Amino acid sequence: MIFAHKSPRLILALLLAGSTLAGTVQAASEIAAQVSARDSLEAARQAFHQVPPSVLLPRSSRALLPKTNDTQTPLPKLDQAQQQAVQQIIKAAAQRAAQRQAQKGGAQSGQTPSPSLADILQLDNDRHVNLALEKLFPHTVVPRGGHAVSELPRALRNMEAVRIPTGDSGSISVKDWMNDTATDGLLVLHRGQIAYEFHDRAMGEQQPHALWSVGKSLAGLVAADLVQEGTLDASAPISHYLPDMQGSAWEDATVQETLDMTTAIGYEEGVTVETPGVIHYLIAAGMIPAPEGYTGEKNVGDFLKTLSKAGEHGQVFRYKSVDTDVIIRVMEKVTGKSYAELLSERIWQPMGAETNGYVLQDGSGAQLAGMGAGSILRDLGRLGEVLRLEGRYNGQQILQPGTVENIRQGGSREALQASPDGSRWTGYSYHDFWWVSHDEDGTFEAKGFSGQHIHVNPAAELVIVKLSSYGTPDPFATHVQDRRAFAAIAGLVRGN
Repeated sequence: MIFAHKSPRLILALLLAGSTLAGTVQAASEIAAQVSARDSLEAARQAFHQVPPSVLLPRSSRALLPKTNDTQTPLPKLDQAQQQAVQQIIKAAAQRAAQRQAQKGGAQSGQTPSPSLADILQLDNDRHVNLALEKLFPHTVVPRGGHAVSELPRALRNMEAVRIPTGDSGSISVKDWMNDTATDGLLVLHRGQIAYEFHDRAMGEQQPHALWSVGKSLAGLVAADLVQEGTLDASAPISHYLPDMQGSAWEDATVQETLDMTTAIGYEEGVTVETPGVIHYLIAAGMIPAPEGYTGEKNVGDFLKTLSKAGEHGQVFRYKSVDTDVIIRVMEKVTGKSYAELLSERIWQPMGAETNGYVLQDGSGAQLAGMGAGSILRDLGRLGEVLRLEGRYNGQQILQPGTVENIRQGGSREALQASPDGSRWTGYSYHDFWWVSHDEDGTFEAKGFSGQHIHVNPAAELVIVKLSSYGTPDPFATHVQDRRAFAAIAGLVRGN
């Protein structure tokens, strides 16, 4: 597990792979020190974008790179300067992945590990990033408004009594599970009452935490609600609402196909020379700096228009953040309001949120809910209660009748199973940016990068929110053990 207890070097947490290698540590540290000293958004952004291109791939590390033919591999829709810039990032990330593997004793001579999103963002200090994301990037506040804070009464249960099976006839405690999965905060609500609450010392009760792809589920919830009220037609093509997307991959994709990520788009979240899409996306979103020589798109809206169709829509699930950005644009177009306004007016205010949330922006001001939302633990618990109670909370119907029921029905299990990683999600479907288990309790979940969870179990009258800084972007990395833990906690609150 990659998890480092270090001083909060905010910029170091987002520097690319080469920043920890010989010859670059001092420069990166100086930048981080400047940020710590000034501690302002503008100073942080300026320092971040002043990182010299050499940091991306230090000269001293080039000899350590596995010999590949990357430089000969053509990249789609890129000129020579862009190719070189992207290859630089990918190679640095590959070096980063190799270092990780070597530290774990798993490196093999001549082997080139596949770099992950974590390698691209370099989240060794991912806890510091998760607790300070809005300090590093421009963002929009999701106002809680003037509504009274909804109460979460306490009825604490003995979590020490819970034993979580490990799959090898053994078991671990809740605390061991939390430690093993780098938990920053854990909230267990039973019938709307706090049965257990934990905040790591680095994360106070009023400290917002990055949600990563849980933000997709928030966007999906708002979109599903707009569909139920008739403002948005799920069967309409994206180009019906966004004429500027004609000629793009989404021209004939429906709103529902986009919400279920069954669009056929020439884009992969993976990080390889052959599929560098996520790198272009992160540069366009402003989450990593554009290297020297990069002439590609510098905002997400322009980037989306460059993507082309690859196959038939509606057939296969493929996880891709870009679908969320398209849906946000659609919602803003049909309502005339920003996504942050919609989230505030439809959910945050009426549910009696305790604090403001936030949504990151790209350089053009476009909001990035797919990766860049943040909230405190208890407000996510309140959201889970809204979902558990079929959209009714605080004595009022917050969501349209039928919104939650529709999400819980799920999408096509066949489409998810047909995906490259489908076997990992046996029994699940993906619908409106939510993971639906189709188990006997009717559980459904929001999941995100480095271990973010909103787990709703209607049958057990249970909501579990888990915010983490686990050293991998793969939500499946802890999925099996997390599901065992959630089931064990459900057993406790049921009295078993």
